[in-house]
Amino acid sequence: MKEYISIKRGGIQTYLYVDESGNDIIVNKEAFIRILKFAGFEVTVEPATPNVTQKLGESND
Repeated sequence: MKEYISIKRGGIQTYLYVDESGNDIIVNKEAFIRILKFAGFEVTVEPATPNVTQKLGESND
């Protein structure tokens, strides 16, 4: 069964869809940015470079 997560705030609602395996969330980029901004995060979208991609994948252990 396909599932989704419903997120509401201030009369605005958006959905995050979960893939068939239940592991990954499929989300519209603009909706995701809106959710983060609602949560108070400062959000920017920038082109990825090999260094940025590597840093995102590194563990903090």
